[in-house]
Amino acid sequence: MIKEIIKRNYYASKFYYRLLHEYKWNISKGTILVHTPGHVGSSSVADSVRKNYSDFFFGNIHSLREKLDSNSPPNARFFLQQNIISRLETKKNEPWKIITIVRDPIARAITGFFQALGNYVPDYPLLREILPHKDLLSTLFLRFSEPDQIVFFLKGYSYLWGSVEHQIQWFDKDVQPFFGIDVFKSEFNQDKGYSIFKNKNRELLVIRLENLNVCWENACNDLFGEVIALEKRVNTASERSTYSIYKEFRDNLKVNEKTLLEIYESKYMRFFYNEEELTNMKQIWS
Repeated sequence: MIKEIIKRNYYASKFYYRLLHEYKWNISKGTILVHTPGHVGSSSVADSVRKNYSDFFFGNIHSLREKLDSNSPPNARFFLQQNIISRLETKKNEPWKIITIVRDPIARAITGFFQALGNYVPDYPLLREILPHKDLLSTLFLRFSEPDQIVFFLKGYSYLWGSVEHQIQWFDKDVQPFFGIDVFKSEFNQDKGYSIFKNKNRELLVIRLENLNVCWENACNDLFGEVIALEKRVNTASERSTYSIYKEFRDNLKVNEKTLLEIYESKYMRFFYNEEELTNMKQIWS
């Protein structure tokens, strides 16, 4: 209840983050960020780390360069973003530990698409109030404003390419300018599924979602010097009540060869995944 008020109300958000800012600013031992694109399984990681490091300033955020919508008042996410940017200057000599997660871009785009279905269904607010959560997604999918959801997803790169472009530019636009870490000048350990990159007192753990449940403990120990158990195993679509709809969409989705090459031959993908993994991903969507 309180969290929802903070998220939606400008003044509550400002008051809450001012208190958080003043308290953590002075007593924290450093800063820990879970800084990732959306839809990569970051919630489980953030919940686990936050609980174990309450004496650090902590943030779970998807962008540090997001512009404030002129039609909307600042919200909790905006104030957190501003606090982090301020700390980058004033607390630059303190320890910084940053975690980001990479994922197959098309799989990520599908997850984001399903979570955004309400944007394309006119009576979504009403449906959300009257339907059980387990029935909501299937109803939204059936009431989708376009006659063919897959056509819409692929149409003119409108949804798919917007999501992919954001992800493959992530380290160039959302990491390097803020933390001074250019991961592409180093090497990523594709065998382990994670690597840690450093710039003075800033450490960046990059971990693949596909390996997260297997290698999290080792990665966590390398970053923090101790193992932190994940609060819950990262959800998979097969564990959700809407799996049949999600699976049917994935099974019927076919992406043209040109688009597949643009995605899977990108600098981003070739850095984090080996040739066999890239070939398998392309086969899934071709």
